[in-house]
Order: sequence, then C-alpha cells, then structure tokens
Amino acid sequence: MERIKDITKMKILSERAIIRLKEKNSAILLLDEKRGDGVEYAEIVAFHKSIEDLEVGDIVLDFGKIEVFEWKKEKYSVVPRHQMRVVVSRDNFTFTNTVDS
Repeated sequence: MERIKDITKMKILSERAIIRLKEKNSAILLLDEKRGDGVEYAEIVAFHKSIEDLEVGDIVLDFGKIEVFEWKKEKYSVVPRHQMRVVVSRDNFTFTNTVDS
C-alpha cells in the first residue's frame, strides 16, 4: 500500500466507498480489524460513481464487518454502501477532538 500515491484516486468497485477510520481516544485499545472494534467513527474519503447519496467528508457512525488496511500511518477500509447503516453530513456531527473538526 505504501506505493500508492493518492488513495482517493484508487479504482473503486461499484457500490463501494473508502473510509478512513478514527479510533477511540483511549489508553487501552483492542482493535479487532475484522469487526472495527475500537473505531469511534469513519470518514468517507472516496466512493464509486454509482453511489449518489454520499459525499466526501460524510461521517459513518455504524457499519458492518470490515477489513482494515493501513496507508500513510492511518487506517482505512473499503466498505460496500449497503453496510453503512448510519451516515451523517460533516456539519451534523460534533467532533470530540478539535483536530478533526
């Protein structure tokens, strides 16, 4: 993955989106990468053109099982649209960490 220059320019399969995972701020973090435990929320960074109801920057609060990969020291996943159960626009979300807002 480190040879990819820009993750937002990846070729994405139909009805899928790339999300960046934001982990919970905790001294103890047990991350099960298959389930996404330890993830507070995710941010949409790119999606296939077949998805018309999402925008880059939208916040994903609930999603199904995921496989995690790392790129430039951040965790990402490619998620089918139907597995994203709760999505809100960025302006409808209160960030607890001021760096993310």
